Amino acid sequence: MPSSKLEKQPLIKNHALSEGLQHLLILFLFLVLTIAYFSPAFEGKVLQQMDVTHFKALSHQTHEIYKKTGHFSLWNGSLFSGMPNFTIANPDKPNIFDYVRGVFYILPKYSAAIFFLYLLGFYLLLLTLKIDKWLSAFFSAAFALSSYNIIIIAVGHITKAYSIAFMPLVLASFILIFEYRKHLWGGLATAFSLGLQISSNHYQILYYTALMIGLYVLYKFLVVVFDTKDYKSFGLGLAVSAIAAFFAILPNAVDMWEYYEGSKYSIRGGQSELVKESNKGKKVKGLDKDYALSWSYGVGESLTLLIPDIKGGASDYIGNDQKLMSKINSPYKPYIAQQMRYWGPQPFTAGPVYFGAIVLFLFIFGFWIIKDNIKWWILFTTVLALMLSWGKHFMPLTDLFYYYVPLYNKFRVVSMILVIASLLVPMFAAMTVYEIGKNPNVVKEKRSGFLISLALTAGIALIVALIPRIAGPLLSPQEMQFLNNLAKTQSPQVVSQYQNFFNDLESVRAMIVKASAWRTFVFVILAAAIVWIYSMFKKTSVYLLYGGISLLILIDMWSIDRKYLNYSDFKPKRLAKAQFKPTLADQFILKTKEKDYRVLNLTVDPFNDALTSYYHQSIGGYSAAKLRRYQDIIEHYLFPYTQILVKALQDTTGTVDIMQVLKPMQVLHMLNTLYIIVGPNTAPIVNSYAFGNAWFVDGYKFVNTANAEINALSQIDLKHYAVINKTKFPDITLPELSLIPDSTRYIKLVSYLPDSLVYDYYSPKNEFVVFSEVYYPEGWKATIDGKPAKIIETDYILRGIAIPAGKHKIVMVFEPKPYTIGYNIAFIGSVLLVLLLVVALAYAILYNVKSKKTK
Repeated sequence: MPSSKLEKQPLIKNHALSEGLQHLLILFLFLVLTIAYFSPAFEGKVLQQMDVTHFKALSHQTHEIYKKTGHFSLWNGSLFSGMPNFTIANPDKPNIFDYVRGVFYILPKYSAAIFFLYLLGFYLLLLTLKIDKWLSAFFSAAFALSSYNIIIIAVGHITKAYSIAFMPLVLASFILIFEYRKHLWGGLATAFSLGLQISSNHYQILYYTALMIGLYVLYKFLVVVFDTKDYKSFGLGLAVSAIAAFFAILPNAVDMWEYYEGSKYSIRGGQSELVKESNKGKKVKGLDKDYALSWSYGVGESLTLLIPDIKGGASDYIGNDQKLMSKINSPYKPYIAQQMRYWGPQPFTAGPVYFGAIVLFLFIFGFWIIKDNIKWWILFTTVLALMLSWGKHFMPLTDLFYYYVPLYNKFRVVSMILVIASLLVPMFAAMTVYEIGKNPNVVKEKRSGFLISLALTAGIALIVALIPRIAGPLLSPQEMQFLNNLAKTQSPQVVSQYQNFFNDLESVRAMIVKASAWRTFVFVILAAAIVWIYSMFKKTSVYLLYGGISLLILIDMWSIDRKYLNYSDFKPKRLAKAQFKPTLADQFILKTKEKDYRVLNLTVDPFNDALTSYYHQSIGGYSAAKLRRYQDIIEHYLFPYTQILVKALQDTTGTVDIMQVLKPMQVLHMLNTLYIIVGPNTAPIVNSYAFGNAWFVDGYKFVNTANAEINALSQIDLKHYAVINKTKFPDITLPELSLIPDSTRYIKLVSYLPDSLVYDYYSPKNEFVVFSEVYYPEGWKATIDGKPAKIIETDYILRGIAIPAGKHKIVMVFEPKPYTIGYNIAFIGSVLLVLLLVVALAYAILYNVKSKKTK
């Protein structure tokens, strides 16, 4: 990192344009690049982004209610039988950062706005490092076009993309504080950049940013300890950082509080209360280890940082690559076309993490020519991120972090930590080019480092191009397992036929690897040639170095990214809306007059499906933060139920009575699953066994453990008995119940909103009522004729209330403290931050005026 003692004037001096105009011109060029890549978005077309589609489906009920009533529901009834709306849709809040981020929505916010922020954020980071503005501008494309940053836009990981876009700004802010001791402006920059990242609502990227910044601050502390001894300045920097973080958090109080509270009860918050052996006997608060490590980057797969197709690219059929198919000469060609291009260890992938071959070459060379010790922080942090991305393939380090580093086990997809490296690698590469531009002789002086860097990039690519199998197996783990099993169970003749097929498949994949490796080799050699020529001819304009390297990087990364996000991915809005067109089954259900019912859709994977929630209240859904207890119910009852039902529906003998198959599935009935979709164009099954919105019980089944509680759901008649865990409610007083029901009693749902339910009730005696609504301990309040009533967790996931004799109105409302109290905190925080900014600007103006008068 250039120190503050280095010249502050840019290497390229342009007297024709002022500094301000040059910055404006660069912003204009960013806009041109953004429009060039996302031009269909400016024509009114939209990306078919999977996660955006899911969001629209899951939030549709909430937005429809808001349009009709003006009320924004904080509870979402359209997925998993009901859960907090925190991670799905939230009402507007007085958060200044939401409004600042919204300024960029003048561009299409699900695509172009993110890309522009990638460019802008990285540009400001490089300017903070005192790198020439034009080189900073050129190199911003290297960060913006890093393949992962483009792929997540393509698939619709919008909150993640915005959070990544603000990472460079957060790092730049801390550099201002600790490197240049700009405590006032560095503190304000930290408050705003960190606040913007928090408001993006992707806490995994925020966590990785905090890890990166934590290691940076640790590095600065070590510098103080072993070199400068300037503890006072370092302590002041820590204090400013803490205050800035506080002001960043305050306006985000609602979202952060909601996330914290919700995570305690979601699958992110801890192990199930059910006693089972997992994680080698260790009980930890966090995701199940196998689930958390599902998407671990392979050790050999890490070569995608240099050779993008080293494992084939994305999980797509080989047959979709017409150019590759034209080169295949095999009797198994039709079958090869049905195989996946990707053969790495991950379940599937939308594309590789590719930093750019040229960027990686420059990054490695930088360690020979950059003198600032900051390079060791960059190296350590980058290597640590890479090794942590290996997850289950490098368990010693993964276990250390999973069990002992706070909050690390709250997040899944460990390969995502490569976002740290995708920021630091192009940053250090830009520092390298800037150093070469200032001192061309450094290339010859560090010739051995230049050649080693070339060997580690172009050399490796050349070896892989010549011997593609040296990079690892050309079959996936599943394919190799299939062959191994085949050898044990089939005749030699059958094994031989399959072996011939897989041999040809390997040959095709070898072609993929060779083409990608040769490509990398050529780009690195061309970049190295430009660097060497510049060092040899000292009078050569630095523009040629900057422009030549940047143009090669742009061509390299643009062409790779176009495989995963191109113009053909944009569709007219009418086609995007067509995916939500109701089927005949949907239309049948929508005609019902029921206020509150649920649907099981067997035409999809119900527990990884969002589209059903667009029109219905599904017992399934799509969420990485579903309630922990509901997940237990899925695993123990709902998933097995769906398998039994699908098998019964596939029976062609005509002897299976589906209603008899359905009858013992009590958990479906207690969730008021009124309709079961068995085909898009056929009438759904109407479940006559559904218990309804609420029902009286005639007795209790008391248990003392979660295991006994969930097991009881299959052992007793849930229509007549309530299962209650006494250890959770030791002091409750429940009415004595009679096995002889009164025919005059009733309970009816008379008003329904997901977060506000009203029931009319009558019984001549005290009763206990079970409600077909998911229990959530924080925020739900019940009243009987306006007087508070206790909600009891019943039947493992439902709500129960003891109700006295008589005629009553029962109301349940969801009023979570994170919103009711957090709203005011966010407002106060936003006002304070604006005032702080005004005071800082006033101080700066007065200081400048005073300085001029003194002169």
